[in-house]
Amino acid sequence: MVGPPGRGEKAATHAIGAGAARFRADSVALAFEVRDAYVQAWLAEEAESIVRRTTSVIQSVAEDAEIRLEEGDISAFEARRLRLAGAGLAGRARRP
Repeated sequence: MVGPPGRGEKAATHAIGAGAARFRADSVALAFEVRDAYVQAWLAEEAESIVRRTTSVIQSVAEDAEIRLEEGDISAFEARRLRLAGAGLAGRARRP
């Protein structure tokens, strides 16, 4: 049984169009995945940078507290309070 003339050509044209549409959809999906991976990597780098800077500041405060304690500017209680607060902040900064 043979169909009307041109029917196979129309089917092939539609199949090609469908394939092209799937290709475009896959390309768009891939572009979004790449963009998402880039954003996730950038955010991770920013978080790492913030943790490093925060840790540096906390260490500086702890060192300054020790110096101030030695010079008599602050009490042992205040120095201990600053060390404990710094340790708590450092612990929170390292969490993901």
